Amino acid sequence: YTFSDWLNLAQLCWRPDYQSLWPLSGQPSPNARQQTQILSAAKERAADYAAPLQAEKLLVACRNWGLSHARLAELTAHLSPEACNFRLLHPYLYVKGAVIEPDSPVNQNLLARVMQIAPAAAEAPQMDVFLTRLLAQQLQANDGVSYIAAWRKLARNANRYHRALSVAALELAPQHFSLLVQRAQQFKLQGEKTLSKTIISALDAYWQRAKDEG
Repeated sequence: YTFSDWLNLAQLCWRPDYQSLWPLSGQPSPNARQQTQILSAAKERAADYAAPLQAEKLLVACRNWGLSHARLAELTAHLSPEACNFRLLHPYLYVKGAVIEPDSPVNQNLLARVMQIAPAAAEAPQMDVFLTRLLAQQLQANDGVSYIAAWRKLARNANRYHRALSVAALELAPQHFSLLVQRAQQFKLQGEKTLSKTIISALDAYWQRAKDEG
């Protein structure tokens, strides 16, 4: 079989109404150009997916066919919120132990998806840790205020988002108190009063705790 034959078979297997894990073997290892073709075909099929299980099967098939981590991340970022869960997103949210930054279209889409999903109970602690680390990172970034405000609008669970922001501010307060005061003022000036209040409340809690311990 040629590569085109295998790709046509894959596109059949990836149909939402047929989905197979593709228990075949012998498909050729794709070169860079062919990986691009596989990714394009997978994106086209994934556009019709409405459940995480469908996306999981597609990612397994593409991984087994040799797609690189970067291309799998691009495919995952292309999924709709309905076809995502935190477990699918998680492998692409960290680089060398650090949370990814919104410095590319793929990363921006991945981070948007995190905000738009509701984690399963078992995934919630991991998601809370991720959100806290991400928001702590962005509170220190020059353009972080804009991203934090944009993600708040996307957040499916506003309470979870504000809790994570509060925890992030508390963790940063000992070394970055003045910066956080500045960030609260920036949020206020942008009309993001709830974000500003969350930061100020966290700073008040830190200040009171420091007084009690002192």
